[in-house]
Amino acid sequence: MMKVLVLCEKADAEQARSILKMLHTLEISADAFQIGKNWRTDKHRLDEIMGPATHLVSVYSMNSAPSAWLSFVAGFALGSEKPMILYRPSREPVQAPYLAPFFLVLSLEDLGSFLEAEKKEWTDVAERRSARKELLELGISIRGDAFADTVREGNAHGVDLFLRAGFPPDTRDKKGVPVLCIAAREANRAMVDLLIDAGANVNLRSDDRGNTALMDAVAGGYSQIVEDLIEAGTDVNIQSKDGQTALIIAVGKGDVELCKKLLDAGADPDIEDKLGLSARKYAKLFRNEALINMMPS
Repeated sequence: MMKVLVLCEKADAEQARSILKMLHTLEISADAFQIGKNWRTDKHRLDEIMGPATHLVSVYSMNSAPSAWLSFVAGFALGSEKPMILYRPSREPVQAPYLAPFFLVLSLEDLGSFLEAEKKEWTDVAERRSARKELLELGISIRGDAFADTVREGNAHGVDLFLRAGFPPDTRDKKGVPVLCIAAREANRAMVDLLIDAGANVNLRSDDRGNTALMDAVAGGYSQIVEDLIEAGTDVNIQSKDGQTALIIAVGKGDVELCKKLLDAGADPDIEDKLGLSARKYAKLFRNEALINMMPS
């Protein structure tokens, strides 16, 4: 969890209180520490006090600018890679050269905006780390192929972990097949919906067949998955490597129900494949009167 520590001179305690009040309003965990003249010999060492914090905020004023503790805190922040923000409530002092690596904010509003953005990023990073750790604990390697295998196996919890770990929902396996196509080929509607909700591109074509997930679902006769993909906005007229559309595949199967769904969704019956045949021509070739009559003239 993100935790902010506000550091200040005793003379700047009011500024620190204002910062804490603002951070409390933003629901950001924070504490403050006043640094006295004897900070080097105090019972609790300054580095130990800063240790649990994820972010440091130092009140930068005419009181703290000449202090030795500020340079100590700067060195600690750099060494521990903890972000430090200098909050300067007035025009003075000028930012010292050794403090150039640190952010300088001039108002509570700017400080709040900065830390809100940091909180979101920190939370996202923490969630990715947690998900990756859980995958490793489950014995699942953190690779794109492992993500594809997890989709193929229908492991919804594992797929959710991969997505939380930062893997894009358009990840492909070694053969260049998008995980959404894999889910469609496996007839796993729940997995298809999970990937769609995660933002998967429903129009990606696989490298092996040149099929979209819609084409794969039609080829398998998976009516509900076809409906879900159409509802998600898939392009029903994309062509495969052979020039086939989802409608041509459905006609080849003689699937009247799927043909109707595709036609209702705007499928063009006159797009020709590489053989120069369209869905309409195939329907006539197969003498399928039900399909011929279904297609608009």
